[in-house]
Amino acid sequence: MTETKLLEVLGIGELTDATIKSSEAFVCRIYNVHKTDSVDAARHILFCKTTKPKALPPTSDALRFPLMPVHYQTTIWRNAHCATHELPSPVQMGWMKKY
Repeated sequence: MTETKLLEVLGIGELTDATIKSSEAFVCRIYNVHKTDSVDAARHILFCKTTKPKALPPTSDALRFPLMPVHYQTTIWRNAHCATHELPSPVQMGWMKKY
């Protein structure tokens, strides 16, 4: 699958495991690891080549949380042409409610 196809599902419906997996595959391509679609496996491959922590992609758990608000914002952009929006709660998508 091409890099542009990997992010096509962002902002459509709920943030599913399939969306997270395709986003992980995109991150692997950014780090030039084409052998796997898992950022955890990509970390292992890159660690074997270099021991520089800054050269490693994030873990799958570390990638999930920034992906939540990205998915939410992309949902808003994809529906900007609509008069009304059905959006998930921002709190469920990684934001915190402060009183």
